[in-house]
Amino acid sequence: MAHSPTSAIPKYLERYAETEINQLPSLLRERSFDYALAIPAYRESPDFVHRLANTLLTQHACLLILIINQPDNVATTDSADSSNTALWQHLLNLAEPDKQHYNQNRDQVFVELDFSETKTETETETESNMGSALLMVDRFTRGRAIPLQQGVGLARKIAADIALSLIATKTVKQPWIWNSDADAHLPKDYFSVIPDNKKSAKVNNAAYIYPFRHTVIDDTEENKKINSATRLYEQSLNYYVAGLHWAGSPYAFHTLGSTIAVNGKHYAQVRGFPKRAGAEDFYLLNKLAKTGIIETLNSAEIEIESRPSNRVPFGTGPAVEKLLALPELSEAQLFYHPEIFKQLKTWLTALPKLFNCSLEELEIEKSTHSTLLEMNVDAAIAHAKAHSHSEAGFCRQMNTWFDGFRTLKFIHLLRDTGYGSISLDSAKNVDFFSPDIR
Repeated sequence: MAHSPTSAIPKYLERYAETEINQLPSLLRERSFDYALAIPAYRESPDFVHRLANTLLTQHACLLILIINQPDNVATTDSADSSNTALWQHLLNLAEPDKQHYNQNRDQVFVELDFSETKTETETETESNMGSALLMVDRFTRGRAIPLQQGVGLARKIAADIALSLIATKTVKQPWIWNSDADAHLPKDYFSVIPDNKKSAKVNNAAYIYPFRHTVIDDTEENKKINSATRLYEQSLNYYVAGLHWAGSPYAFHTLGSTIAVNGKHYAQVRGFPKRAGAEDFYLLNKLAKTGIIETLNSAEIEIESRPSNRVPFGTGPAVEKLLALPELSEAQLFYHPEIFKQLKTWLTALPKLFNCSLEELEIEKSTHSTLLEMNVDAAIAHAKAHSHSEAGFCRQMNTWFDGFRTLKFIHLLRDTGYGSISLDSAKNVDFFSPDIR
């Protein structure tokens, strides 16, 4: 990762990208798109593609990169396989056979979408080739399923790697890789709210995060319960980010895969999405924050369908399932004790002083001190001092070490050694938190 951003993309594509980038349907690179949108799909209905077809895909020249996947421990007779097969076939039916272009292995198909009813009579043939299209990748049939431990992370990586390879050849014009999910309803200004790339590059933006909220799509009694649980979990995410922001952490941002737009050069610098069955979004952003700015957009929210899910081992879906099993949602202890964020703030404020003093000389709580020692902070301080010539350089080194992952570990260690979590009712009285009461 020592190479420059300019050279990062070709090096990444050559050494670290998934093999799918070398197996694209040949016709794809002859087309031109403004945007690339990457979505993994597992056990999904085709509704989300129709939703996009009626909005963003009609309004923009966008390539929708869809990785239809399932883990390799699922038998091909399982309903997941039939759901994926049905999705694949349904999406093929969006275009006539002469608009479906397979690669040599027939595990990728480039589907030219016809929005002719939206075109004018004066448009040329060249202009008609600059509309939206769909690229589907088969990672669900026998022999092609994704290794269980690599899960959604690999699915996202395949899609983003394809997008990056098309950005490199200028098949896709915009240098951003938009990542989302099938349950996300994207706002009409989804693409346009990203600032001009020259402005983003000037301030070294590595990624943008869209605001979001969970919502009920089908207003049944059961879905209302699901939505209540999902909204409670969402509140806990907002509380966590608010606490980090109040404490002065540089890692105070949401980490939901359906809300991320990442700059291609920065994506290559950190070697793409980690191949994990969950938290791939968290770990990607954790790495990206060390290469540039992670900025939360002031824009319309992405609306995410409230639904329980076992597609990943942890995250919103599994958390909602656990909440639904509780006798009373109001009793859920989802919110970290505010004292933890106070200690985090004291530590981050005192950290620069370590350039000229020892950890023992800092005015921090005993619990903070013991927690940091358990995290081997002494070795990190010694390394930062050995590689820094100024206080600013020392702080950069320490903030790189005390990253989003170690921040969460610090919080969990304090929680587990005496600062138990609290309910929403208690969290409402915390100064840095303003609950969303919609």
